[in-house]
Amino acid sequence: MRYVVEEKLADRGSSIKATTIGMDVHGYSPEEISDRAGVVRVDAGRVRRKLETYYETEGKTDEIQISLPTGTYEPEIVALEIEKTATHNSKHPKARAVLVVGCTLAIAVGAWALNRATHKSDPPKNSILVDHREIFDISPNRVEAINLATKARGLIFPATDQERLSIALQAFQISIEKDDVYFGGYAGAAQVLGSLALVDMDRERSETNLALAAQHSTEALRLAPDQAWALSAQAWVDFASDNHASALELSNRAIELAPLDPHIREFDFLISLFNSRFEHILDEAAGFPKDANQLQGYVFSNAIGSAQFHTGDYLAAIQTFEEAIAAQGPFGPIPLSYLAAAYEMAGDTENAQFLVSVLMGNWPNARPDILFPALFSDPMSAKTLVEAVRKAGWVAPD
Repeated sequence: MRYVVEEKLADRGSSIKATTIGMDVHGYSPEEISDRAGVVRVDAGRVRRKLETYYETEGKTDEIQISLPTGTYEPEIVALEIEKTATHNSKHPKARAVLVVGCTLAIAVGAWALNRATHKSDPPKNSILVDHREIFDISPNRVEAINLATKARGLIFPATDQERLSIALQAFQISIEKDDVYFGGYAGAAQVLGSLALVDMDRERSETNLALAAQHSTEALRLAPDQAWALSAQAWVDFASDNHASALELSNRAIELAPLDPHIREFDFLISLFNSRFEHILDEAAGFPKDANQLQGYVFSNAIGSAQFHTGDYLAAIQTFEEAIAAQGPFGPIPLSYLAAAYEMAGDTENAQFLVSVLMGNWPNARPDILFPALFSDPMSAKTLVEAVRKAGWVAPD
């Protein structure tokens, strides 16, 4: 709190980032920042909630109030006694002067308010153990929660593999149990539950999963409103709820916050794909680092191949899907349906029929005729794909 207030008073408030807090406050080295930035966000969320609770209760009559607005680390300092005067006459010189005085008091008040809000006394100055704990403030449970959530991210795809999704969901739930104020467990659980809601043919079970997904995404955003993963999770839940405009907006915001995070890109590509933004996918993929696209477990290639299919570049789609399969990327009935459809549209009926036989033999209950119309906001995009799969020989199970 002292750090962000001092930076604000030094006119550097807009420059406060998780990385600057990590290095200047927690003492992390530049090499540690990428691994520790999430810790900074969690701690900032805790401070934000503690302050909100304090000013809603015993601090509600404090003349000077400090907050950390969602989406930023720059503090907001308000002198309540002056606010009414400033509202009636914002140019009043006395009002401006008192506000400046109020801000200069903010360092002392901020430290006092934070201390009262968290109900902690200052640690002994010679206590190395306490100082170390306050600098890093990472319990074994939190470390385990972060590690579990990070590893579970890689289990989300292919999104049609319900057994795999169930394992991922269990890992995210354990992450929440280990540390219920770490947002990642909630964000990941929301994405898994949203995926289960989309692919489950049982309507009642799908609605239950979607309701749970909404609860988890709301909690993730409450804990970390400025974290890309939390925004991406909410975007996916909105997409699963057919709120496509909100899904696209939130996904764009998540990309702005974490443009090089492959996991955020995965969901952005899927949301764009099923909103028929095919050119957007191809443009974004062209500018993304090539090495990131080669990582196992990511669905970039499948999304790119799908976009190539819908733009009529069937040979490119075939090459993209086959390279993804060779690289051991996520593979299931969705990319297999696309690959079969691409071969069919390219005039290679033999390969198309072979792939359809693989689809029906390994996923006998797969229903592209139901799944794709449910996923796409534009019925024509789904119709083109399903008709090509049918032409290649796919028939619905009895």
